[in-house]
Amino acid sequence: MNWSLSVVDDIGRLSPEATKAVQQQDIGEVFLTALDISHPEMAESLHVINNSENLQRLGKTYVALPFDLNLPDETAGEMPRLDLGMSNFPDEDGKTPIADALETMSVSPLFELSVFSASRPDVTEYGPIALELESASYDQGEIKGTLVMDPHMTREPHPKDSWDASIAPNIFTRRV
Repeated sequence: MNWSLSVVDDIGRLSPEATKAVQQQDIGEVFLTALDISHPEMAESLHVINNSENLQRLGKTYVALPFDLNLPDETAGEMPRLDLGMSNFPDEDGKTPIADALETMSVSPLFELSVFSASRPDVTEYGPIALELESASYDQGEIKGTLVMDPHMTREPHPKDSWDASIAPNIFTRRV
């Protein structure tokens, strides 16, 4: 992950235990990635984990669902984009809940990404990172999409407010 320091500061730093684990030549720790997918039109959020079995984390059941996140380098002038590839295999009822939900939503769902250690699932080591689905496509086997961090930053004027002497007179006062 090659994000600016300010973004890392907003998300948080690794715990001392995780820092030590990733600095070892042989890592004895397994780090997992969880996604919480929410949308106002969904009855309840989906909680998925990139693992081979379901897992209890922070009082929620995370369903095992293979997915890949490709974290690209930052491109100057653009918000970081993450490429997501996720399994779209039907559940026991023959439904594909994520693809079915994407097909009917009027606005993009929100994704919250967290990384944690398998030995300490209730301790978030990195994140949570709030992401919005920018684009998606899917077929019977896979959902592909692009997630963007803080997409509203690209839509909002910058700076948010205009400054003039009526709002901030001390900025415009000439000192001798």
